[in-house]
This record gives sequence, structure tokens and C-alpha cells, in this order.
Amino acid sequence: MFLLRTGLDAKQFIATGVLVSIFIDLARVPTYFATFASSSVELGERQMWLIAVGSVAAFAGAWLGSQYLKKATIKVVRLIVATMMLLIGGALIFGLIGS
Repeated sequence: MFLLRTGLDAKQFIATGVLVSIFIDLARVPTYFATFASSSVELGERQMWLIAVGSVAAFAGAWLGSQYLKKATIKVVRLIVATMMLLIGGALIFGLIGS
């Protein structure tokens, strides 16, 4: 959310968000791997489906984003980010998503 007020243009905003996500994932993925490798927890069918759907959605979102980035203004990007944050936050509060 703090990136919305930095004055970046659309490409810089998205690139900065992607870079932050990459750094977070570089720390998170090895932690997950170590946790699953050292425990007797096995991934069930539901978890495999969630991983598959999440992976497909991530690639689809990246592809769609690259297609529309040429046309996007920072105002549109800010509006989309703010709207999605409110929708996801509301869904979490009302228990529609999450555990």
C-alpha cells in the first residue's frame, strides 16, 4: 500500500512490487521446503489442487498484466490495487477466505 503514494509511474510501480515479491519469496520458499522436508506432513489431493490452481492463476495474471501494462496508467493501477485490497480484506474479515 505504501507504494501507491510514491509517485512512481505504472511500469515502475509494478516492477517495484514484483521485485519486493521476489525477495520475499526467496526467503519464504526455502523455509517452506525445509519445513515440509523435515516433517512427516504430506500434501494431500486438496493441497495439490490448490498449488496447481494458484500456479496457473499466477502465470495467467502475469501474462494478462504484461498485455495491459502498455495501456495502463498509474491511476488505473492504483484503483485496481486499492479495490482488490479492500475486497480481499473484507473477505478475510467475513470468513469467506482463509482458514
